[in-house]
Amino acid sequence: MRLPTLARQPPAAGLPAPGQPADYVPEVLVFKTSVTRPRHIRRLASGLAAFGRWNFDLDDCDHILRVEVGADAGPGIVALLAAHGFQGEELPD
Repeated sequence: MRLPTLARQPPAAGLPAPGQPADYVPEVLVFKTSVTRPRHIRRLASGLAAFGRWNFDLDDCDHILRVEVGADAGPGIVALLAAHGFQGEELPD
């Protein structure tokens, strides 16, 4: 089940976010998680919003979390999941 992202709205197509250089390209991190229900996502929403745009794919067997970030935020996202009682593992590119 795909749920809408509760994070900030993206900048207009083709434009960098405010404060970002013109050649800025966000990195998309992908995580295998133990998040299985929409109510779990609601518990994580405010913490994930601090990292950037994000979404879950609960229909995927690995309960995928994708996060657009500008810097290496993988350990912080795994720590956020753990702090809420979930497992998370960053998947390789």
